[in-house]
Amino acid sequence: MSAALALPASASSHKSTGPKLEPLGTTFAFPDAKGTVVDVALARVITNAPPKGKKYAGLHGKGPVIGLQFVMKNISSATADMALFSTVLYYKTSVISLTRSLGATSLGSSLKLGGTLTPGAERTGWITVQGKKSSLVRIQSTLNGTNTGNWKP
Repeated sequence: MSAALALPASASSHKSTGPKLEPLGTTFAFPDAKGTVVDVALARVITNAPPKGKKYAGLHGKGPVIGLQFVMKNISSATADMALFSTVLYYKTSVISLTRSLGATSLGSSLKLGGTLTPGAERTGWITVQGKKSSLVRIQSTLNGTNTGNWKP
């Protein structure tokens, strides 16, 4: 796995578009499948997220629950489709693709995955996934399946 990463030409970063991992809080301007632009920032990562209830639904194995807090804002004049938003956790020897959230966390409200985001609307919340005990190498998200943003864990 190469350590040098480049952003696609159609995805932009408000801080930098260089071929490197961006720090937490960097905002990427992602077009959705129709070209509507949504700012997406990874605000926080908690490597042992506490559940809101007794346990997380769908938790298997012994890996920790990773909590990812995202902040999104539709900066276009058209409604954005959030159905293709996804996140991938990269470890040194494995990859975890986030297809759904394990459930609510006591850290804050859950991020509404999918649906739409009206012009000027903001969405903030947490998604949870079962991680590995090893250290995260990078966190990657996309809104349209093509353009990606990469953050340092």
